[in-house]
Amino acid sequence: MEKKPLTILIVDDCPEDRESVKRFLLKDSHNVYTIYEAENAEQGLRLCAETVRPDCILLDYNIPDVDGLEFIEKLTAERYGKNIPIIFLTGQGTEMVAVKAMQLGVMDYIIKNHINADILSRSIAYAVRQKQTEHERDRYIKELEQAVEKIRRLEGLLPICSACKKIRNDNGYWQQVEIYFKHLSGVEFTHSICPDCRQKLYPDLTIGRQEQTKDPE
Repeated sequence: MEKKPLTILIVDDCPEDRESVKRFLLKDSHNVYTIYEAENAEQGLRLCAETVRPDCILLDYNIPDVDGLEFIEKLTAERYGKNIPIIFLTGQGTEMVAVKAMQLGVMDYIIKNHINADILSRSIAYAVRQKQTEHERDRYIKELEQAVEKIRRLEGLLPICSACKKIRNDNGYWQQVEIYFKHLSGVEFTHSICPDCRQKLYPDLTIGRQEQTKDPE
């Protein structure tokens, strides 16, 4: 089965380093990559916002306009950047920078002198898989919270008009009961008339139905 290409964005101001990373990616026999490049933070952020949704960003710490940590803060502040895994590539690694990067959600931290095709491949695979797991976890938590909230509303007291039977929603608007519960739980209502209402609203029809059901003499 042919694998779907992974889209990689390399953000690095050094052309030689970008070429080196691309060579390592092209040596990967297990994955296919679509590669984009940015030579500074502004270009990288613009690519993410307007052009491409990368599966992973390979980010140099020492980019010229802002450092890598500032790039991450700007990226994750935008909706499009929330779930993009980032791997730090740096020529000068320090423990302080590594800790700060991990606190900001960086998935891995690699010293450039230590990079090879195997390390890069495994790091990208881990970052993408881990970020997908986090995204799925967050989605399940949100769905669970919504389900709990629905149950809470259904178990609580609902303001209902004693005359027309409309229900007041959380925004203060009065809705027909079927509309309220459709928005709340997705339930679709079918409309019919109960026997009591049928007799009240359509007495002739009710009498006719009763006469039809009588046994012939």
